[in-house]
Amino acid sequence: MKFNEDELRKLCFDKFQDKLVEINFNPLKEPDFGNTQQAQYKSEPKNILDPDAGKINELKETDNIIITSFKSSVISTHVDLSKEYEIKFTININGKIELEFPNLSWIDLDSDEEIEVKFYEFARKIYDEIISEELYIETSKHVISRYQKPIGFFTGASDE
Repeated sequence: MKFNEDELRKLCFDKFQDKLVEINFNPLKEPDFGNTQQAQYKSEPKNILDPDAGKINELKETDNIIITSFKSSVISTHVDLSKEYEIKFTININGKIELEFPNLSWIDLDSDEEIEVKFYEFARKIYDEIISEELYIETSKHVISRYQKPIGFFTGASDE
C-alpha cells in the first residue's frame, strides 16, 4: 500500500489548510520552479500559513507540484480528558504520520496502565480524524512497463 498523492493534496489544501504550519513539496515537474527537487514553506513558530497567500494559492492551483508532506493540527478531546487539546501532526507521502501531544490532564485515572490505555485510545481517535480510506492505494504485485500491455488486452487471452 502507498499513499495517494491526490488525496494527500486534498487533505492538505481542503481539510487542514486553515491550520497549516508547514508544506514540503516536489515541484520537479513544474517548469516555473526550474530544477528544484524539494521545497518548503514554513511558518514562523506558533503561526499558521495564510491559506490565501499567493504562494499557497500557486501550490493549490498547480497539479504538477507533488505535496510530499505537511504539518497541521486538529482540536480534539477524549471522555477522560479535562478539556480539548490541539494535537499537531505531520504526514508524508510515504505514509508516515507523527502526532505531537501537549501535556494532557486526565480525569480520575490513577494508574499508569489506565493512562496508557486511554492515551492510545485518544491517539487512535486522532489518527482516524486525520486519515481516510481514500488516502491509500493498493499497489500491484507486478508492475507493467509502459511498453507492455496487460494480457487481457489481447483477444482470446486470459490471465488465469
